[in-house]
Amino acid sequence: MSGLRGRAGAPHHAHPGGLTDARVTPRLLLDENLAARLVGLLQHEFLGSLHVRDAIRPAATDAEVWEYARTHDLVIVSKDDDFQRFSVWRGFPRR
Repeated sequence: MSGLRGRAGAPHHAHPGGLTDARVTPRLLLDENLAARLVGLLQHEFLGSLHVRDAIRPAATDAEVWEYARTHDLVIVSKDDDFQRFSVWRGFPRR
């Protein structure tokens, strides 16, 4: 169903019978341990996603990444489990 858009430009998904699903596609914040080129590959499905290097700075601390994700309503994607510990200590970062 072209022309129907949700938050952040995410398309609505069509269901049989003409109903639409207003799901909101999350915006991702890719940690430094993931290749920056993944942002370009994921833009079609996760519009507005960013890489830590571009959004904050190279070598940003975990605390900076966490706070940036929280204030910009982004989902952190990482290969390490530091952010799992952050979620236990600080709570879920999304608003």
